[in-house]
Amino acid sequence: MKTFLYDYTNFGIVYVNEDERNSRRPMLSILRSCILDTNIGNIFPKNPLYAELTNSSIREKFYHIDKLNGVAIGQSHEVNEYFIEKQRRAKLMVPLINMLLEGLSRRSIGTLNDYIIPMDDTISIEILKSDPATQSYSSGIVEYARTLGIEPAQAYIELELDYKTHHAVKMRTYAMTKRYMNLIREVKTSTDANLLLEEMKQRLITDSFI
Repeated sequence: MKTFLYDYTNFGIVYVNEDERNSRRPMLSILRSCILDTNIGNIFPKNPLYAELTNSSIREKFYHIDKLNGVAIGQSHEVNEYFIEKQRRAKLMVPLINMLLEGLSRRSIGTLNDYIIPMDDTISIEILKSDPATQSYSSGIVEYARTLGIEPAQAYIELELDYKTHHAVKMRTYAMTKRYMNLIREVKTSTDANLLLEEMKQRLITDSFI
């Protein structure tokens, strides 16, 4: 299966994700939020146009969503300047979006949710149910302390620090995502794209912002 972004106004295909092993819906979701009046579609190998649908071919022919929600080749008169501009800007934005996803993944993978079950919400509940001032601790914290052979007070301090640290990471990650999504939306030229890409490489990959 291939996924793609298409224009709502004429249903023409704006960008094709050609990596069949990775549908990259997060990338297309961000791209959709950056380019107005677009949506995400897909095409399966059984479609006769599957193999030829690429980012090169969509600039040579007008591929669009037909009435049956399949992919077909339309008429050239359906192409307009707004559609061409969306294709042009998508081409500039995709490398930036991929850099954003790579950077956030590298910096934010190590979280409290790397266990079999999500842990951040569980820990926050146990912390809220406890009161160190009165030395009243939840059953979860008592069990954690018993398993590790430590006092509940120490267990509370450890878990509270874990949660606060993880919460700060999530907030910084969210803020960084919003910052760069806003900047990506403003990209109009290859110069804009190259300058932003260099900043993102430095900030997201080289520097340890998290």
